[in-house]
Amino acid sequence: MQNKNSFNGRFTLVKSGFTLIEVLVVVLIIGILTSIALPQYQRSVVKARNANFKQDIMSVSNAQDVYLETFNTCADSFDALDVSIPLAVETEDPCTIGHNGSDAMRGNGDYYIVLNNVGNTCSITGAWKKGDYKCTGFSYIVNSPSLEESNHTLMCVEKGDATKRGVFCSKLEHASFVTYAGYWDWYSL
Repeated sequence: MQNKNSFNGRFTLVKSGFTLIEVLVVVLIIGILTSIALPQYQRSVVKARNANFKQDIMSVSNAQDVYLETFNTCADSFDALDVSIPLAVETEDPCTIGHNGSDAMRGNGDYYIVLNNVGNTCSITGAWKKGDYKCTGFSYIVNSPSLEESNHTLMCVEKGDATKRGVFCSKLEHASFVTYAGYWDWYSL
């Protein structure tokens, strides 16, 4: 910046502003703070999405409990349940949860929920369809003669990838490993 010097009428250079080193130090500090804050923010977003996911599973599970009490069997169709959550009919099962009804699978684009009925055992299982946590989710055991201690319990589940084992359930949901069954790791919430 140039100012006119009132003493001799000449222009003199007046130094003002920040040096390159000062600007680099500020950018470095902002980068460090961002690298600390961004993972926490992303984890908070995933936890909030998981809370909505669990809420949807519990709504379906409560309706399944009522159906079981009323008809002494589990529903194999969402239409048979008294539940109103905005989930569309799903036709693709990317995590091979398995189901035995034409209307036993619903989703919202990010995750899907399945009515699982095999023999005397019925559960509500949901899994993320894409992203870092694909094929991880939650399962509510409505009725299982072989796992009676887990009946009416929401569990965290992860499918198969040994390199990511425990990342979703143990680290994100703070769940404890219970068992491995049918290609799924089961964790107690």
